[in-house]
Amino acid sequence: MDIKKCLDKYSDDFFSSMYGMHKIANPNTSMEQAKAFLHQYAMSDSEYNNICIPAMRKIFVSKPETYFDIRNMGVGELFGVESDYFTYLSSPLFWKETYELIQAVCKDYGDQYIFIVEEERCEECPEAAFKLKIPISNSWEVVSEGGFIADVLFNMFRNNYYVFGDSGNWGKWCDYDNDYIDYEVFGYKDSNAAILAYKDYFSISKNDFKECVNLPKNLRVAFWNTIKREKKSKMKYFSFKTKQGETADANKLYGKRLLQRFFDRALIFFLNKVCCIPRANPDFDDMYYRVKTWYVEYDEENNYTNREVGLDSNGEVIFKAPYKKDLGFWVEKDLTLKDYSDSFEIHYVNKNEFEKLWTKIL
Repeated sequence: MDIKKCLDKYSDDFFSSMYGMHKIANPNTSMEQAKAFLHQYAMSDSEYNNICIPAMRKIFVSKPETYFDIRNMGVGELFGVESDYFTYLSSPLFWKETYELIQAVCKDYGDQYIFIVEEERCEECPEAAFKLKIPISNSWEVVSEGGFIADVLFNMFRNNYYVFGDSGNWGKWCDYDNDYIDYEVFGYKDSNAAILAYKDYFSISKNDFKECVNLPKNLRVAFWNTIKREKKSKMKYFSFKTKQGETADANKLYGKRLLQRFFDRALIFFLNKVCCIPRANPDFDDMYYRVKTWYVEYDEENNYTNREVGLDSNGEVIFKAPYKKDLGFWVEKDLTLKDYSDSFEIHYVNKNEFEKLWTKIL
C-alpha cells in the first residue's frame, strides 16, 4: 500500500467529522499518530505477496482485487469447501471486545499476526487500500492509538475487508459497502473454544432474521444457517410425494400469513391456486418440477421447517436447502405440522434416513 496516498485521503476533515474517535486530539498529533501507525503496520509489497497472500489463499477463495457481490454470490463461496462459516450483523471492523476475541482465536490457532486487507474496488485509488499486519501481542489500547487512520480503520462502515491470521485457519469477510446491511461472515477450518466464544458473542435471534426479509436471498440463507443449525431443538422427519401440476387452495395450505409473506417478497402464487411443486427461484425452475418426493426436517418446538431434500422419480437427490444460493421452498413457508398432514400424505422417517440424503453431493 502507498502510505502517503492513504494519509492524504483520510486526513480530509470529512472523515474526522464523520468517524473520528479522537476529535479532541490536536491535528498535528493525530497526523503523527497516523504516520506512526502505518509505518508500523503497513505491509511492504514483498510481505504482502510472500506472506499475506499465501495465508489468505488457505482460507479465502475470493481475492481482494475482486468484487464480491452478495446479490450474485453466496456467502459460502467466500471460503473453501473444507471450511465452515457463520454470518452475523456487525460493523465496524473492530472495537475492544471483538479485537480481544480475535486475539483469542489467533492464540488458539497459533497465529502471530492479524492481517487486514481492504477490498480494492472500494478505493478510487487502489494504492490507498489498507494492507496491514498487526502482531497479536499488541493490545487494543496500543493499536487503537493511530490518530485519524485508526478512526477510519476501526470506526468507518464504508470499506470492505478480509481479516485473517497467518495460519490460514480462519478469516472474516466484512461487507460494509453494500445497499442492504452491514454484516460479516466468519469462516474457519476447525472449531475451538475461542471460535465458539466469538460465535456466541454475535449470536442472532430468530426475530433478528425475520427483520431481514428484504435482504438478498444469499444473505438471508446465511443468516438462516446461522440461526437454525445451531439450535438444539426436537426435530421430526417425514416425507411426502407431489405430482407435477398438483394444486391446493392457498388459504387451506398456507393461511393468510403465508400469502402476506409472498406479497412482501413479490413471490405471489396466482389467485387461489398454488403449485405444490415450487417455482420460487427461477434458477431452480426445471429442478423444482422434477422433484417427486420431499423429505423435511421440522422443528416441532419452534414450529418451522428447518431443512428440506428433494428426490426425483428415480429416487436421486436433486435438491436440498438451505444450500448455496437457495433458501428453499418449504423452509420459507410458515407451515405447521397440521398444514403438512392436511395437505399431503406424510410418512415419518428417522433422522439417519434424512441425514443420509442430506449428505448426498449435488
